[in-house]
Amino acid sequence: MKNVDAMLSEGQEKLLTHVRESVIGKGSTFIGPFGSRQVVYLDYIASGRALAFIEDYIREEVLPWYGNTHTSTSVASRKTSSLRENARNVIREAVNATNDDVVIFTGNGSTGAVNKLIHALDLEEPPVVFIGPYEHHSNILPWRELGADVIRIQTTSDGHVDLLQLDDLLKAWSKEKRQMIGSFSAASNVTGILSDVDAITVCLHKYGAVALWDCATSAPYTTLDMNPDVKGEAAKFVHKDAMFISPHKFVGGVGTPGVLVAKKHLFKNPVPHCTGGGTVLAVRTEGHRYLREIEVREEGGTPNIVGAVRAGLVFQLKSLVTADVIMAREHYLFRKAKEAWQFQRDLIILGPLEADRLPVFSFLVRHFATGSLIHHNFVSVILNDLFGIQARGGCACAGPYAMDLLGVPEDLAIEIEHLLAEDRRPESQRTDRHTEDCHREIFKPGFTRLNLPYFMTEEELDFVLQAVTMVTRHGWTLLPQYTFVVETGEWKHRTAAESSDVRDLSYTADVITGKEVTNSSITDTAPSLKVCLGKAAEIFNKAWQYPQVDEELQQFDETDRPFIWFLLPSQASRVLRGQHLGTPVSDQPSVNGQDVFDDERDWAQVGGWCGEGVGCRGPVMRFSLKAALGNTTGKGVRSPEDHTLSPGMKPEDFARRKRKWQKQKRPGSVGKDGRFNDESQSVQRLPRMFAFMAPFLHHKS
Repeated sequence: MKNVDAMLSEGQEKLLTHVRESVIGKGSTFIGPFGSRQVVYLDYIASGRALAFIEDYIREEVLPWYGNTHTSTSVASRKTSSLRENARNVIREAVNATNDDVVIFTGNGSTGAVNKLIHALDLEEPPVVFIGPYEHHSNILPWRELGADVIRIQTTSDGHVDLLQLDDLLKAWSKEKRQMIGSFSAASNVTGILSDVDAITVCLHKYGAVALWDCATSAPYTTLDMNPDVKGEAAKFVHKDAMFISPHKFVGGVGTPGVLVAKKHLFKNPVPHCTGGGTVLAVRTEGHRYLREIEVREEGGTPNIVGAVRAGLVFQLKSLVTADVIMAREHYLFRKAKEAWQFQRDLIILGPLEADRLPVFSFLVRHFATGSLIHHNFVSVILNDLFGIQARGGCACAGPYAMDLLGVPEDLAIEIEHLLAEDRRPESQRTDRHTEDCHREIFKPGFTRLNLPYFMTEEELDFVLQAVTMVTRHGWTLLPQYTFVVETGEWKHRTAAESSDVRDLSYTADVITGKEVTNSSITDTAPSLKVCLGKAAEIFNKAWQYPQVDEELQQFDETDRPFIWFLLPSQASRVLRGQHLGTPVSDQPSVNGQDVFDDERDWAQVGGWCGEGVGCRGPVMRFSLKAALGNTTGKGVRSPEDHTLSPGMKPEDFARRKRKWQKQKRPGSVGKDGRFNDESQSVQRLPRMFAFMAPFLHHKS
């Protein structure tokens, strides 16, 4: 942290503090199944949050003079048009664009920018398009629908784009005399791995390919440079042909349009992408003529004026903080999280940790004793309900890369796709618009994702590191308290009423307000982050008291059951009731990637070590089933004979209890190999089904 602090001027330190304190929604609370919690937003890779000082500026300086563009005859229109062009120029300067480049506000994020450019290229025949290994669907689907030959470059062993493969393929395809296009992500929205943008650009240009960059994930943090000033042979190749940017992912960027920055020579289209008002010089009874100025003709219709101004403001804010300071903070946050999480046995962070990365973490949580993974949506819900952490479950709209990381081969992906799409409901029941395209979302493989924003405090960072660690070790113990919806993949607490944070729009005193559906009178204050950790520990300690839950297999057809790759609540319930003997979870678990407690004195106070047979590293239970069965030999894990289980317990009592466990043969027991044997109503897996999970279900080396 000292190195990061050394980079900050006094003004930048104050600015970071101001940004942090100005996030609209900071300190917001909600009532969940475990009481009131503060919202801790860690989903900036999906969308940023609004900043009070930017919204104040818009309310005070923009909206009072708001008028439509496309005219200069009124003061409102002149001022509005001027502000919007100022925003364009701020972005132009921020990305080092020249007179050869255009900056266009367009559509929804990078998706709108990609589609805008494809239309502008006006290709006469399908091109050959090289895409990166970790592309968002927005940088895959438009090229496929164009009919292009889409070639996906693989990763190297360290997780980066394989430049040697790209070079070989470019060399081979250059002989075909077809238009070659390279369209790559500057950073993965799944792992945060950063591409070597300049090196890939040079490689593409050497073979005459167009170099396009999806900067949706990287733009809020890294330096964006359309025209780098470099020496040597690379100088004539290193310029970018286009960048796709999603300003809504910037802090403060709520409601901003997408931005396309591109070389003018790419615009070959005689007809604008979106024809209409503002795109024409003249329209006659029997003809019309479009404008030539690209930035005008490609922004037809009344634009998102306020959003464009806001986009300029967030780019200006980034320039004030500077990309160097932001990236120093990003690297610091990644390093701290890596140190805390990389040795957690049952936390599988996707993507190589040695790669150059943003602090974006997509991860799986496994339950070691059963050999099952914990469903990613359940993990996300527990982070929300127990800690207030706003994370995301799914595949992050990067399906091919997600399948690579999870080890899902194409043939299995096809089977899963068919399972998700097949509707077995009676015709009379096919009316739910929310499930008309996917009928078994619960089976879709995925992960939990969060990111660490550069302006977060040390207290917030420590809280997040500890919260994820606790969920990794103990989150599965809350499974019996939750139910899932097969169709949507949602997980909900069994006792929770309809959430009080669901709102409807309504008119009250001529102002649109959020009308709370339930519990509108609750004004409870959420506990501090430190107290929240303690409350979570108490909840985990009492998890075993929850009543046994019923089997869920009746929710699945026989053909569905082989696809159940996640731990079911009923299975977790049986494990819980078999293994709990009362050891408390630490109120202050350490996050050094080792054990929950700091030293052996802490272990001795609570008694026992957590063995290899349960989905935790620390003593969420008195002792593990595997330890009770006498099979604990792992490094740093002691057999139950090494400690009494609790102060005052006699060794002979413990030995007798151990023998009792060894003799038991019951449904849901853990065998001598430390694996869960669910002998009644077990889910029979196909031999190869979800074999991709195998590397994740073994002890980390």
